Amino acid sequence: LSDTTELWGVPCNGGAYNATYEFYLTGKDGVRPRKAEFPTCDNRPRQEGDIAGEGLVNPVFDPASNTITHFPRARGIGDCGIIQTWAWTAEGFVQTEERSMGECWGMGSDLWPTTWRTRS
Repeated sequence: LSDTTELWGVPCNGGAYNATYEFYLTGKDGVRPRKAEFPTCDNRPRQEGDIAGEGLVNPVFDPASNTITHFPRARGIGDCGIIQTWAWTAEGFVQTEERSMGECWGMGSDLWPTTWRTRS
């Protein structure tokens, strides 16, 4: 993430089409681990009862933008669920986008309604 902070993902759970990971922030070479937090757009921490509890489902990290996205699929074909993205800042991760499709209509995620987006 930076010269002094590394991001580690630990696989914790898996199902037919969803895999859950817990993430940790460390100093260089994995020293001083602490749990990474991914607060939602209303500034509440994700918690048990949310999709994936505190972990991220099917996470994808983009090193070019220092963003991480998770996509818990409600069905295997991925036509419903929620997609949330967080960007790394000096203070931690902040949510930058959320798209959601509560009903499985066979639409690709690029057509889902955006429920949260920050300005660049």
